[in-house]
Amino acid sequence: MRALFVDKQSGIIQWSSGLAAGFRELGWETRSFSLNRGPLLWELQHKLGLDAALNRQTAALRREIDLWRPQAVIIFYPLQISIRLVRAARETAARPLIVGMVGDRFDAGQAAAASLFDRLFHSDSGFLDLAEEYGFPANGVFLPHAADTALFRPGPWPRIPRLVFVANVTAQRQAIVDNLSCPIDLYGRHWRPGAAPRRVHARRIPLERAAGLYARHQAALNIRHEHNIVRGLNQRSFEALACGTPVLNDDLGDVALCFEPGREILVWKSQDELNELCQRVLADEVYAHRIGEAGRARVLAQHTYVRRARQILADLDLGRAQT
Repeated sequence: MRALFVDKQSGIIQWSSGLAAGFRELGWETRSFSLNRGPLLWELQHKLGLDAALNRQTAALRREIDLWRPQAVIIFYPLQISIRLVRAARETAARPLIVGMVGDRFDAGQAAAASLFDRLFHSDSGFLDLAEEYGFPANGVFLPHAADTALFRPGPWPRIPRLVFVANVTAQRQAIVDNLSCPIDLYGRHWRPGAAPRRVHARRIPLERAAGLYARHQAALNIRHEHNIVRGLNQRSFEALACGTPVLNDDLGDVALCFEPGREILVWKSQDELNELCQRVLADEVYAHRIGEAGRARVLAQHTYVRRARQILADLDLGRAQT
């Protein structure tokens, strides 16, 4: 059995590579088709939106599917790519199942693109409500993010008594961080420097570095991206907990669908609650360790990529969907 994973080749979030590894663990062959890899001219044309680049990319995808003949083509952030690419995948002689992994908000104008997919897996349960409101076909399923537990795991080092937040800056995130009363290390471009005990590392970091930071710090902060999220958890919650690191997560509807708040993850609803949790989790190592270990146990049991691969295969009624 074969699956082709279609995604952009960049970024701190490696959703597609993690899920592909889960498929391989279940005995599937996988290949990747990158939407932003190729000669410099092609990349420049693609950024400019020229038809020549899109035609070339569409032909390459069609050729890959026809020659390799996968049973499933899994497209990441499918409502943000050209509808011509999705149609090309559908119109191949092999006619694999066309599957989309939706991780960002969308709008009503993308209903036509959504109708081209056999199944859309949404990382945010709130996206299902949006899809219904916008008249999308009933092809959506809630499937949360996961963690690469081979990479994200506890380390042998003593914990640093500080929070860590590895994230892109948004106005809401910056405002909350500006009012934190506890020491925190911020990683990501464009964070605004502040007074001690805040430390800003204004750069992007590789995924391996993020794993090490989570494993070294006593706790991890998580704040929703207000432009992309309705109720869903991003990968940060799963990855930090996989390191045995307690997560201080803002109050989102999907938290209770994935973890037990107060035992496996810490949830805050206001700036005051966040500051209180920060003080407690940094002052009490035993408490922090207990929350982190409970969260890690939940991730290992229910939120790994091989678990997500099984869920996808079972939903699509494809072979080797072990339970």
